[in-house]
Amino acid sequence: MNQTRNNRNKRLRAATPADPNRAVGYVRVSTDEQGDKGGPIRQRQSIEQWGRANGIEIVGLVEDFGTSGGISPSQRQYVREAIEVAEMCDARGIVVAEADRWTRGGIEDSVLSRAWLAQEHGMILHYADLPFGMDKMFGDIILAVRDAMAAEWLRQHKDRVKRGLADAKDKDWPNGKPGGQPKPCLTLTELDHVLNLMDAGSGGRTIANEVSKARGAYERADVKRQSTIKVTETWVREQLQAKCKSNPAVRMRVERRWPALLQPVAVEGGKPE
Repeated sequence: MNQTRNNRNKRLRAATPADPNRAVGYVRVSTDEQGDKGGPIRQRQSIEQWGRANGIEIVGLVEDFGTSGGISPSQRQYVREAIEVAEMCDARGIVVAEADRWTRGGIEDSVLSRAWLAQEHGMILHYADLPFGMDKMFGDIILAVRDAMAAEWLRQHKDRVKRGLADAKDKDWPNGKPGGQPKPCLTLTELDHVLNLMDAGSGGRTIANEVSKARGAYERADVKRQSTIKVTETWVREQLQAKCKSNPAVRMRVERRWPALLQPVAVEGGKPE
């Protein structure tokens, strides 16, 4: 945050301020909306057409796949990335195709996040489906209605999911219980890395974090997607226990560094000795 403020202060002090005729497009599609009318291709086209129609140069496009509109824009990694691109390109605006691409958090979140964008970063939020330069009063009224509709969509979606889960439970899960797919087993490369970490004295939690990092879990902005990749200490234990049964060499190394792992009841939080 301090770095962003420093960049903005430098820009404000510069002889040439950010260009109001330049903007960066922000495209968002949540996991639940992959097939809806707000698809990324349509959003990109809408933003580019808006730029051409209004003489605004779109100097970049940042895509955010898998992030829910219920998360405030100020908390999203790719919104911050769009701001950084705009700052680097001396652009003054961020453009979204529609109000619900920016937020589904309702009128309050819309107002607060636009104020945050303006006050913290000196930027304006544009909507590609609103006429450029529209009278502020009419624009605010239209935005308020659309923000309310976006928030209502999210509320109804959550209700549909809740009812669907309750109905499936009553029918004894005819299509299987919900939940993520089982995570892939340790590969030979990952196993070698895990054993080396054990030899270096790393604990189960550290090893789990390293495996998660290598699989790219922490590069995901969306918590739901991150959870499908991130592994736990318990998962590491189960994987090593399975490898020990089929590989005597692995068992010898584990017995030397993490003997508690091979005991019938594993102690949570155990660490190689």
